[in-house]
Amino acid sequence: MSLLLITSTLSVNKLHFYKRTSENAIDKTNPTMNKMKLTFIISSSILFSFLYFGFDNILAAEMSTKNMKEIYTILMVINASLIILLQIPIYKYVTNKIGDELAIISAFIVVMIMSMPIIFYFNFITAFLFVLSITYAEIFYATSIDTIILKGTSEKEAANYMVFSSYSISIGVSFIGWFYNDLSIMFTLVAILITFVTYSGLITYRNKNVKRSIS
Repeated sequence: MSLLLITSTLSVNKLHFYKRTSENAIDKTNPTMNKMKLTFIISSSILFSFLYFGFDNILAAEMSTKNMKEIYTILMVINASLIILLQIPIYKYVTNKIGDELAIISAFIVVMIMSMPIIFYFNFITAFLFVLSITYAEIFYATSIDTIILKGTSEKEAANYMVFSSYSISIGVSFIGWFYNDLSIMFTLVAILITFVTYSGLITYRNKNVKRSIS
């Protein structure tokens, strides 16, 4: 339920953010969408909803069954505090170095690596590592996706990308709700999505740099 509320909030925020920054968009008469960019946005949004669902629901359920509710509260406080204190400096530093596409790819890879220990052994340390990785992904996902959508696109194209992103989050939440009890299916889906995110993100990043060099 909380993720569905987050999805609707993200949709509204994206539209408001789009209106505030539409002056950065170009080519207002041509709404043709880039297929690789669209693939990157959709796969990133679905993957983020998968990972966030694990953070928001699966972790809470596991800690509840293991009588670790107090620790879960501490982890939520850590998550919120890190985002409030570190989001702007970390986002600026990383994206200035490698760009938004590679920042999202690296965030998802960090989540995959740091979530492995919690699968084999569940305790405070492994849960803390998982929360740190999800926090890192949260720092980049929403802002980077909005930046990728709005830069160098027409207003109509940006609006279409945002609709696809919001619906992809809803689709991801629905699918992971069916499969989260089966880790093999979950990891297969996540692996496939990371492949799509990495491939489409690298091509989008390369094409953007080619356009810059030409201009």
